[in-house]
Amino acid sequence: KDISRNASILLKGFIYDHEDSCENNECPLKMYKQNLAAVLKDKKKKTISKIGTMDNYALLLSYANKLFTTGLSKFPQCTSLRIAYAFFLIERMSNKNLAINELQTAEKSHPPFDEQFIIYRYKKIIEDELSEGQIEGSGNGGSLDVVSMIAYDNHFNQCKHCIDKAAILHLEFWSSLLDDHPDLAKLNKTGSKINSTINMVEDHWERLQKINPNVPKALRMYAEYLMEIMNDREGGQELLSRAKDTAMARNNLFDNNHLSGDIQSYATDGTPCIFSSGETNKLGEILDFNMGICRTFGYTKTELAGRKVEMLMPELYAKHHEGFMSASINNAEDMINQTMEKFVLARHKSGYLLPLYLQVRALPNLAQGLKFVATFKMEKKNLNTSVGYILLDTNKNIIGVSSRCIEMVGVNNKLLRNCRVNVGTLAPKLFDASMSSQYSTKVGGSLVFYKPDTHHEQDSAELDSSISPTRRSNGGMQDEPATHKVRAKASKNSVNLNCHLSEIVFQEIGHVGYIVRLETQSENKMVGAPKINKYNKC
Repeated sequence: KDISRNASILLKGFIYDHEDSCENNECPLKMYKQNLAAVLKDKKKKTISKIGTMDNYALLLSYANKLFTTGLSKFPQCTSLRIAYAFFLIERMSNKNLAINELQTAEKSHPPFDEQFIIYRYKKIIEDELSEGQIEGSGNGGSLDVVSMIAYDNHFNQCKHCIDKAAILHLEFWSSLLDDHPDLAKLNKTGSKINSTINMVEDHWERLQKINPNVPKALRMYAEYLMEIMNDREGGQELLSRAKDTAMARNNLFDNNHLSGDIQSYATDGTPCIFSSGETNKLGEILDFNMGICRTFGYTKTELAGRKVEMLMPELYAKHHEGFMSASINNAEDMINQTMEKFVLARHKSGYLLPLYLQVRALPNLAQGLKFVATFKMEKKNLNTSVGYILLDTNKNIIGVSSRCIEMVGVNNKLLRNCRVNVGTLAPKLFDASMSSQYSTKVGGSLVFYKPDTHHEQDSAELDSSISPTRRSNGGMQDEPATHKVRAKASKNSVNLNCHLSEIVFQEIGHVGYIVRLETQSENKMVGAPKINKYNKC
């Protein structure tokens, strides 16, 4: 209306016509007209108006937004109206988060091909802006904040200018020192300027980190500053690594329609890789996986498709996992560049434990919502047959074992289904006050482990008939109620093993069990146990 006379005339005509039919005294258009009258009155009195141009503009936008929402409530299946509303939200209201929701709603109404292309294109544009990392509103659910974007660009340009200035001053300072008789006053003045410029660089950098700490371009710029100017090679290399990881995470954003291709590109070496949903109504649902997952866990593709990721972990982990995923959604931004691996005990189809190293990352995708990608690596030490793992609950009952324990200590899944096996019966010294501290060290200590009485197991085998067939087929021995099991007894046969004991502690829950790592002493080279991290929210 400010640049088109015809638009201004049409707007005024609409406002006056609307005033005659609208009975709402708080109507934005009525307030707009009253403001115009007040501004005109102030001009005649040659006084400064208290009503700004932006206030009037906001009233017009408010009424336009009301028109769109009213129209969509009457015609919810009109995709062209919904797309127009999305454009209005992007261009006028700067609310790209709500615009994405409108485009997704329009997509569900089966629009014609040309509208499908428009929807796809604009969703992709907004997603690219987010993945570029220019600004992600920290409290806005990932929507772009125009004010923050301007602030970020301003601090980035000033930081870059100060870095260039610092480079010139450093060059001038060291050039002066090459003189046979350097001017100390000049050196002092230049050094003072260098300190001031460095402080300005640090200030702008801290402000950039508060707005968005994961922009590859900014990370590379500051890394070069640290290495080339401040001579901080270690700090610079760390930032370059962060920039590389951030760029890799951004390149691995994907659409649900092309999951298989992205899986192959994400784990090109065949590393077991699995994608799971981060959406509230599908939390933990398996979306896609590669053949490495099938080989590692023993399942077929049909057995895994559409199931929950909890089927790949022991019950001790599985019953808390969904809560951890829910909590991790709020911290998904911190998981985008997650590179740390942690040791976990997974669950094979047979029910036996698998010692693996796990890395979890978040993959934000506006088209399909949040997703998590997990990659697994086998512990190299377990490629031989000298190491076994036992999982204990808080009562120190054995609730899971690795397959190696069948031969090492005579404990198998059948025994755990039929009997309640307390580790104190088979390894009395494990939690002995004088020895427990030694078992908790990295190297561990020697432990006498008595094999269970198999004759006693056969006597109690009739209890197996009371176990749910479904639970037996899934190897879920840890789900069986302990009240229906007899206590296992130790035999006279024993074996000397090197033992390492570690607690399992979940954030916000606390201590939930123990992991016992056993290694045959004949092959033991005392290299120590793997670092078993406390289970963090993933």
